Amino acid sequence: MKRFALIAWLLVFAAISIQAQPSEFPKLTGPYLGQKPPGKTAEPFGLGITGLQQNLHSAIIFSPDGREAYWKPGWNPRDPIFTSRIENGLWSAPHVAPFSAPDQGDDSPFISPDGKKLFFISQRQERGKVVIWVMDRLGEGWSEPKPLPIAVESVRTHWQLSVDREYTVYFGARSGVDSGDIYYAKYENGQYGKPEKLGPAVNKDGEYNYSPCVAADGSYLVFTRSQKPAKLYISFRKTDGTWTAARDIGGIIKSERGQNSFVTADEKYLFFTIGGRIHWADAGFIEEMRLSAGASISASGEAPEKPETKLDDRLLIWKPFIGPTWVGSIPDDSRMGEITLHWEVLLNGFAVRLRRNILKFDHWLETTYYWDESSKKIAYLALSNNGVVSKGFIVGRGDELISEGDQRGPDVNRKVRRIYRLDKKGKLYEDDQFRNSDAGEWQRTHVSVFVAK
Repeated sequence: MKRFALIAWLLVFAAISIQAQPSEFPKLTGPYLGQKPPGKTAEPFGLGITGLQQNLHSAIIFSPDGREAYWKPGWNPRDPIFTSRIENGLWSAPHVAPFSAPDQGDDSPFISPDGKKLFFISQRQERGKVVIWVMDRLGEGWSEPKPLPIAVESVRTHWQLSVDREYTVYFGARSGVDSGDIYYAKYENGQYGKPEKLGPAVNKDGEYNYSPCVAADGSYLVFTRSQKPAKLYISFRKTDGTWTAARDIGGIIKSERGQNSFVTADEKYLFFTIGGRIHWADAGFIEEMRLSAGASISASGEAPEKPETKLDDRLLIWKPFIGPTWVGSIPDDSRMGEITLHWEVLLNGFAVRLRRNILKFDHWLETTYYWDESSKKIAYLALSNNGVVSKGFIVGRGDELISEGDQRGPDVNRKVRRIYRLDKKGKLYEDDQFRNSDAGEWQRTHVSVFVAK
């Protein structure tokens, strides 16, 4: 049986190798195998490129200088890791990476942000036992692989891993067939410490949480959750070391499925797989989501800041709304039920966040307001849990505050306007309007009424 399996693998490998001969491999130049950069909507990567059409088991990864690519071209543990690199201005035909070989269970390569170390998982020591291995950069190649210390082996490592610029390693550990959690192990004084499990904001109970991709500065984590179907989530690290509640990013990149993510070193692109096929998308949404989440820009690990109530002078128009929770409804539409609004100060007074919840439908919207120096206006960015994104500016008119901008999302592409008015009795009126073109007439969606609690 083993002999038959080996022969079958050799036949597959021979077919791949024949197809990937340099004489037949296309002449590819430029970053990311010469592919046209994607927009915000995810799209397939490398269509028609031999060696990238197999059922990939991990995301394709690129070195920080963009001159090397590595990937696992199949789900079978017998398949090795493949690579391609720029040689004389052209990407080479895919071939087995020098450090890998058939029948070793090699998988999930990842290069550290400084380009000095390459990590991967392997079963080369013992079939069925997955261990993280690491190599150091030596000129154009790599040193001999070495397993990470036993402390990291103390949990059942599974699938993709990643490291930040401090070499802290993040990885998944399986606890059952359809369950698992994400761990991290710090690298200090030349050694890895005992793995620690991330909290419930990332590791949702009863779900399979795996394949983490951490930012170079450790400030965010893109990972996969569940398998039915697998979806991509993102969580941001706060200044106290905890993480924001993970959010599904499928609605933003227009992909309801996805796993095994990789964000390029320049943070321009997100790579991931759908059913083993490579896809990619513009990663600009990460900064937009970070701002909306109110998470710290860096993962310094400093103690959390005390609540700050002093506002930047240019944001003082929001002062009457900050503090209490505003509770209301749409008088003309009882189906929506209770709606709550809560404004709070962020980033030492340089931003204001509004949290909106429609309790009956488990719908939330978070809007961040900040001063935009280039336009000399208050700008806003709004994100909802149904994948709709809005951004624009705020203007004052008499006793009204008016937000006006563009709204994009699944089946949504329009101009939106929201008018706030606070009367002398303390009631807050919110008038929502939209139009489908710059020249179109504004149409009222509804008016909501709130009181402070």
